[in-house]
Amino acid sequence: MTYHRCRAGNPTGQYFTMNECSVGQVMNIQSAELGYSMVWNPNTNPPTCPWNDCAVPTNEPAMLCHGRHACNISQTILLYPQGSVRALCALNRDGNFIRIRFTCVDTSTLGTVRFYSIISHVITYLG
Repeated sequence: MTYHRCRAGNPTGQYFTMNECSVGQVMNIQSAELGYSMVWNPNTNPPTCPWNDCAVPTNEPAMLCHGRHACNISQTILLYPQGSVRALCALNRDGNFIRIRFTCVDTSTLGTVRFYSIISHVITYLG
């Protein structure tokens, strides 16, 4: 499954809420990206951002949501501090969408999911 949501015009106090799994299932986060779409309209309900003009990987959604039935991610994850050397991409300092790829797994397989997640993080770190 893919969770793609656009941020509000003012993300302070706003959250991305992931609760896509059925009862008795938890999220197995496969990958996550923060991105910027030049076609962003924060005034629609919900805000729209249909294009992917640039994106960078992030592990924060995995740390917050992996192995949970539901979770909230602050929309401020997309904001970079003023004067920061870091920026989302050359097009824009801040992002306006989040994309998370995940599967829902039965809680009985949760131990296996955590094991593979740990192995994946170790491989990524060593790679």
